[in-house]
Amino acid sequence: MSFSTLLLLVFLPSATIQGVVRTEGSQVPIPSAVVHLSELRRSVTADERGIFIIPNVPAGSWSLRVTALGHEALELGVDVPASGAVRLELELAARPIQVAPLEVRATRRGTVEASDAAGPGAIRLSGDALRAVPTAGEPDILRAVQTLPSVAAASDFSSAMYVRGGSPDQNLISLDGIPLFNPYHLGGLFGAVDPDVVQSVGVLAGAFAANTGDRLSSAIDIRTREGGRDRTRGFGAVGLVSSRAGLDGPLPGGRGSYLASVRRTYLDVFTRGAEAAGIIPQAIPYSFTDAQFKAVHDVGPLGRLSATAYVNDESLVVRPRAERNSHTNLDFDWGSRAAGLRYWQPWGSALTVEAEAAWSEFSGQFDAAEHRWDNQRQRRGTEMVPLLGAGTATRNALLGAGVTAYRERHQVRAGVQADWYRFHYGVEHNEDLEDFLPRFDLTTRPRTLSAYVEDQWTPNDAFSVRAGVRVLEAGARGTAWMPRLGLRYAPLPGWAFSLGAGRSAQVMHSLHDQEAIAASVIAYDQMAAVPPEIGLTRADDVVLGAEWTGANLGLRVEAYEKRIHRLPVSPLPEDLFQSLVVLPDDFREGSGAARGLEVFARYTRGGAGLSAAYALAKAEREIDGVRFTPRFERRHSLDLNGHAPWGSRGQFTARFVVASGQPYTPLAGTTQRFRYDPASGSFADDFGGHTTVLGPHNSARLPGYLRLDVGARRSFERRWFGQPGTLTPYLSVLNVLNTPNVLFAHPEGGYGGQTRLTYAPQFPIFPTLGVEWKF
Repeated sequence: MSFSTLLLLVFLPSATIQGVVRTEGSQVPIPSAVVHLSELRRSVTADERGIFIIPNVPAGSWSLRVTALGHEALELGVDVPASGAVRLELELAARPIQVAPLEVRATRRGTVEASDAAGPGAIRLSGDALRAVPTAGEPDILRAVQTLPSVAAASDFSSAMYVRGGSPDQNLISLDGIPLFNPYHLGGLFGAVDPDVVQSVGVLAGAFAANTGDRLSSAIDIRTREGGRDRTRGFGAVGLVSSRAGLDGPLPGGRGSYLASVRRTYLDVFTRGAEAAGIIPQAIPYSFTDAQFKAVHDVGPLGRLSATAYVNDESLVVRPRAERNSHTNLDFDWGSRAAGLRYWQPWGSALTVEAEAAWSEFSGQFDAAEHRWDNQRQRRGTEMVPLLGAGTATRNALLGAGVTAYRERHQVRAGVQADWYRFHYGVEHNEDLEDFLPRFDLTTRPRTLSAYVEDQWTPNDAFSVRAGVRVLEAGARGTAWMPRLGLRYAPLPGWAFSLGAGRSAQVMHSLHDQEAIAASVIAYDQMAAVPPEIGLTRADDVVLGAEWTGANLGLRVEAYEKRIHRLPVSPLPEDLFQSLVVLPDDFREGSGAARGLEVFARYTRGGAGLSAAYALAKAEREIDGVRFTPRFERRHSLDLNGHAPWGSRGQFTARFVVASGQPYTPLAGTTQRFRYDPASGSFADDFGGHTTVLGPHNSARLPGYLRLDVGARRSFERRWFGQPGTLTPYLSVLNVLNTPNVLFAHPEGGYGGQTRLTYAPQFPIFPTLGVEWKF
């Protein structure tokens, strides 16, 4: 910056430029649009609402240039008065581009004048990129997120995310700012968020800013798109597992928009018909439905009021059938509900206020009974005998408010949030299940109050620093003071180095035993408040990063270290295969640690591209003086994603994953089994029986993991209801090489002392096809 320009900024009266950037025609906001004041050499990036603020602009006439991916650039002149605010509504013409399967960028706040926010930033994936990743049954945004180096999966059967050595309960998954609990279908096989309504997903894996909520491992921010403001549009798909459909369009008066979608499986409907026709012996008694709604309304020139609602219902119903000699009656119903309001408004020329209210719940009721007959042969004297009655509920209501002040080189944020939780889990059953499942009724109702303040200072174009503190107060479970720091240094164009450090805390924990085999398959978490005698679980982390961005190539490297304190850990199970996946109260104070190195690179040229994600990760848990590696850890993993154009309207995609094996408890040997004879008071040979002796917990590794997925899609132009539209058939094939990847190893002792190791498989080759439509 020249000396004359510096004099202008210091001595001349100044004002603020505020504005919103939208797509021409549809009026949909453009997130991450770059707004540049040419003469002053100052730039900001629009936020997810397309809003930008440039404070302390000297009076005069200035040239403004606006650019955004997939849009034509816009240049205009702006006359800035001596004081006050200039408010702009800008429109960019859309320019179609070939979308890469993984469009990844660091998150950039719309009010920060550095090229990025200080400290390591989030990685954000666009909605189009998420939908292009080959998945099982349905396009799945949660599965696509697992292609990032910081996110791992326990198995092919679970969408639950393990981020930098943390368990799924340590992730804050939010939908437009509303916390979501267990957003999965089919036990976790795929996510329960409609991919057609998603604008982007951001993953922040550590070194949180002070305004980031209270979890230990990550903040996963799912943002739904806004509907168009010019006309009504339709979209949907027919897939292998379900169908979905939606509409978006303007609200009455043209000052806002709406977006609505619904999805339902037809497995139950089709399989009942197939059973009636004699094609299959048994219908699948499972169904799910999910629906989402979003409305946005302008308040004043730039203010925004938005409402989001989400519903996810699932059920499994089995009735006794005498002709099949079936006696079981099952009524399983579970799902999620969530709703929220968010309000954002400029207040004067250099201040904004925001407020939010949200409610979220996951609940389930699981009842099982058995039909019994007094006369088994003639089926007379029927009686329904209850076997199991179980219920679970996780509820969170919150109120929050914040304020942000903008100065030429400072952005100061402060806010407060109150949360009310209710966690319930209960089990009742008859004596037949006494040896397999304990009875219990656990309900906890913690309340928390959090507050934060943070300043981001940008002394020059190359350097920025943020420093702040967050406080979490949880009553009898204690208070956590959490300092947070971020630095960013960009010495040369395209180069940036970052450092982030801080403390985080959370009041909840999962009742899942993460070492149980079932935890690798069942993604649903039952939550409870941390025991008061343990107190708030805390984590300290440090993240060091470097980035380089060129015309066609981008590289991001991060190293991290994390320590977890006061971690509720379940005792190590004696038998992983008979241990319960849910433990109501048998948790002790433990600790954890994680460290690793992550590399993410992407290359694009023309319509083709390749991304590579490598992670070197080491995770540990410790309880009762025993240190072990958790089951979900993979020491090395490499995830390659590629895409190539198929003509002008199609695309081929591929994903190749290779990783080291997960830990398991090996078989040390067998020993002869004896039984106690009370008559003689001695032990006798149990007729040649043997029992297995296991080695140290998780001290061996399963075979490595290798999988190749491929996909293809091609769009065709059609007219729907007099409007131009597209029809896009797609095909995905998972594990096209049919690699026999291993889910777990079961050590067994055979007759005569012989031993063997049995491997359970993961996904075989799995094709998925469907067709998407829009108008």
